[in-house]
Amino acid sequence: MYMAAFSLIGLSSCGDGEPSPTGELTLEATANTSVNTGAGSANLRTTSGITITDFKINIREVEFDFDDKDDDSADSVYKDIKLKGPFELDLVKDGTVVASTIGVAELPNAVYKEVEFKLHKGDVAGSEMYGKSIFIAGTIGNIPFELWHDTDEEFEINFKDQNGMAIQGEEVKAVINFNIGQLFSGMSNIDLSAARDSDGDGIIEIDPKGADDNKDIAHEVKEALEDITDAIDDKD
Repeated sequence: MYMAAFSLIGLSSCGDGEPSPTGELTLEATANTSVNTGAGSANLRTTSGITITDFKINIREVEFDFDDKDDDSADSVYKDIKLKGPFELDLVKDGTVVASTIGVAELPNAVYKEVEFKLHKGDVAGSEMYGKSIFIAGTIGNIPFELWHDTDEEFEINFKDQNGMAIQGEEVKAVINFNIGQLFSGMSNIDLSAARDSDGDGIIEIDPKGADDNKDIAHEVKEALEDITDAIDDKD
């Protein structure tokens, strides 16, 4: 499981006296273009000669899921905790990794087991993400490629720590990290180098419409984005 990781960073506590009954969560998203487990780097070039220069996603309906749904009082508040969006997020732009803020939410003190969000195709006419929920661009060898999908799927990012994520009145920042470097590094079964420019227009197009007969690769990438997710609690 290595496509998207979720990390939590504590920022501050509430000070003297009784703790606040809620904590303020700032949710961000970014990418890791490194083929290793270290920090992201610009212009990833994998062993297959693939360079990633741009990565965008469009999401909506971000929810924060309680670990204990038997707590009726917490659950009644939980139902109102949603960042609706849509959010069009640049995560790699012109070869540079970008951190994009999704939003800020007040969460009641509780233990959370997962964050859920839905990939959703953009509906803003004129936007590069119009009709797309995923967009990745770069080069395969020396040939430019554009990969997109219009999938409308829900992500459920669980924490690796079985104890979940605890909110206790403090301000925190959480980051959803998409490890696209590992996706195209040979650690998956996706062979992007097999994509072809069938129509000879100078751009390798990989999309569900099959413009360059690369529909199967677009489907494989979509499946990997859905399936390869995990969550890491870095609060400490």
